[in-house]
Amino acid sequence: MKKGADQWQAFIVGMTADWKFHVTTIIIGVPDATNRHVMGILVNAARQQDQKNKFTAVGMALDVTFTENATERKTDALYVCLENREGNAQDVVFPYKKKLLGGFKLDTPQSKPAEPRVYGPLGDELVALIKDKIKSTIHTAK
Repeated sequence: MKKGADQWQAFIVGMTADWKFHVTTIIIGVPDATNRHVMGILVNAARQQDQKNKFTAVGMALDVTFTENATERKTDALYVCLENREGNAQDVVFPYKKKLLGGFKLDTPQSKPAEPRVYGPLGDELVALIKDKIKSTIHTAK
């Protein structure tokens, strides 16, 4: 997931039973979309691609900022969601800090079992509010 000046760009990777990877690029033309909007868009795009390709597993990643309620401290992190068709899902959060001279340093990752998103219950109605601003391009890795 990469945020530009006026849009988000995201990538979803799905793997088929014959070990082929399919990469979907999604452009979200809503600069102020929330993490929840973006996740909903990624889930819906992965479901759409799964209907065509019948993935055995999917993965999504977002660059997010968490804010602690008590201290108002902000933490930047890579939020990775992995799941397979059998309903096994795992969320992994990689907190990071930007280095003074460029680049970044990953802190200790945290993971936990999660509810499946792509292969779980349907729909996030918040996505419908900005659905007309989404463009996607499909690239298949060979």
